[in-house]
Amino acid sequence: MMKINLLIILFSCLYWLSADAQTTNEPAEDENYKDTTNKTISKFGNYVSFGVGMSRDYGIGGVDILFSYSFAFKNHIFSYTHAGATSISFFNAPNQYYSSNYHALLAGQALRARNLLLSFSAGIAYTNMNLEYTTHTGAHIDPIYITRYYQKGFLSVPVEFKAFLLTYNAIGIGLHFSYDFVPHIQFSPLYSGVCVVIGRWNKPRCAGVRQSL
Repeated sequence: MMKINLLIILFSCLYWLSADAQTTNEPAEDENYKDTTNKTISKFGNYVSFGVGMSRDYGIGGVDILFSYSFAFKNHIFSYTHAGATSISFFNAPNQYYSSNYHALLAGQALRARNLLLSFSAGIAYTNMNLEYTTHTGAHIDPIYITRYYQKGFLSVPVEFKAFLLTYNAIGIGLHFSYDFVPHIQFSPLYSGVCVVIGRWNKPRCAGVRQSL
């Protein structure tokens, strides 16, 4: 419940910031508008990111990959994300294993600047998951260990946060976090990754005009 409350607070803050930026910075031209740093960025932005990192599900650690394409219109953002994760044996106790992946369509709000993107979004995903874990029951003197296996393909609700540092156009780096809420919420996997970002988010430079990164 605390995780859900924190996500609601973060979304509310980001929505307020993006709404304020959009209200106070009206379009200078049809193709662009002024961001909060008073630099001209494109009204439309395209961001493609690929990252690798660490994941966790039901206390089991692993590694993951995250691929995402995001289309931004002003301070609104629409994304497709594919994420996949698997556990690593030396991170975990014996008989602890999981693998998971999802394909998702998401929508949310973004705070965009010439060299920055902060976005928070949620959506619908199709998730596959395999999970093995151990529990023990019975008397303390003679415990009984039971291995349970959980496997299902189902609809889930991923919530994603991205923080990208960008050059004027073309390339950047960043962080991508995702928490995929599944029907049995205790099995919801957490994904995180360091990303390389490519795309176009600023208005093309004018010929003969020098602009810093």
